[in-house]
Amino acid sequence: MNMRWIAIGLCSVMLVGCTTDPHTGGRRPLGKVMGVDREGRAMRLALEDAGVDVERTSENTLDVDVPFSFGSANLTQQVQSSLKSVASVLNQYPESTVTVTGHADDVGSDRQNLRLSERRADNVADYLISNGVNAARISQQGVGERDPKFSGTDEASRAQNRRVELTIETRKEMREQTSGRPSAAEPSAPRTYPPSGVE
Repeated sequence: MNMRWIAIGLCSVMLVGCTTDPHTGGRRPLGKVMGVDREGRAMRLALEDAGVDVERTSENTLDVDVPFSFGSANLTQQVQSSLKSVASVLNQYPESTVTVTGHADDVGSDRQNLRLSERRADNVADYLISNGVNAARISQQGVGERDPKFSGTDEASRAQNRRVELTIETRKEMREQTSGRPSAAEPSAPRTYPPSGVE
């Protein structure tokens, strides 16, 4: 057989079977990437259908903001309703993981705001767990006022900064296979603080 046609055939297979990783420039199996992408879209649509505001930040990452009142780590009825919807979707996609990051505004001391942000993150994580999400899939942290969403000092900006961010990543095992990186250590179980923080 003509070697030229063999070469063309091999190139065609490579083009169909692979895509370029935008972060590393390397080649990844296209089918796996498309699977991740489809699951990310499906999760986003399911959350939106449940009335949860969600932002898709990459092919396999979704962000959800959970608002809080000034100086409070309590979960309002509205927040509980949204988190139940989030938990329901997470339970439909058991390979996904979620990072819970608590934030605070710039009113008060750094130490107070760090503690408050940790309580917010813990209460959200605990609520997800109480609604069936496996604790091994959840990691959480509080960052205080260090990472504001808005830099203004007006009340509207500060209200946006009083939040917990949920970063949902789809199909962890598939991402590791496509990236070629080894598995990361499992996140530690969430801390808990009494009271439960649920109004």
